[in-house]
Amino acid sequence: MNVIEHFSGFLFAKAKKVTKKEFILPEEGESGPTESQAWIDPQLREKEGFMSTGHVRRYIGITAGLCIAAWAAPLDASKQCYAPDARAQERAFSRAVITEGGKTIWLGGQTASLPPVADFDAQVRDVFASLDKTLKAQGGSLKDMVTMTVFITDTRLGDRFVAIRKVIFKECFPASALITVTGLAVPGLMVEVQGIAVIGAK
Repeated sequence: MNVIEHFSGFLFAKAKKVTKKEFILPEEGESGPTESQAWIDPQLREKEGFMSTGHVRRYIGITAGLCIAAWAAPLDASKQCYAPDARAQERAFSRAVITEGGKTIWLGGQTASLPPVADFDAQVRDVFASLDKTLKAQGGSLKDMVTMTVFITDTRLGDRFVAIRKVIFKECFPASALITVTGLAVPGLMVEVQGIAVIGAK
């Protein structure tokens, strides 16, 4: 937005010369271009920095286009996922996720639907589908997650969870902690995810 503000300031500063016609009123005792000279002689207009009505309209059109482009840009365009090392990429998580502004959503622990099926992959996909549904109800989606804490009941399931997460998020992974626990709220549950999302980050 700084570029647009700077350009708008330039536009109005230039347009002021036309609207107030300050260029046709030289100081007393000084010589300067007359109104007819300013508008008839193109070289004089360029030399004195005058703008025609066409120039003003052109600058207004460019400024309006820049404003519309900025307004229409994705709100999460500046979300940054910091994952500089190979392990972070392999394990589908970010060392840090940087956002500015937006609406913060604190997600409660999400498990698979009850009664749980005895299929770890199905439970993981069910968990992420439920989180996505919750976030969409708030105007966001799963890609707005910035961090998650994952609880699994078997350490051997960690690699499989990571593989599924990599497929679901594809890139710009959330920060994450993966913790093995002895059990969850209901027997048969193998995974639970809680996290934080930021919707509309600037």
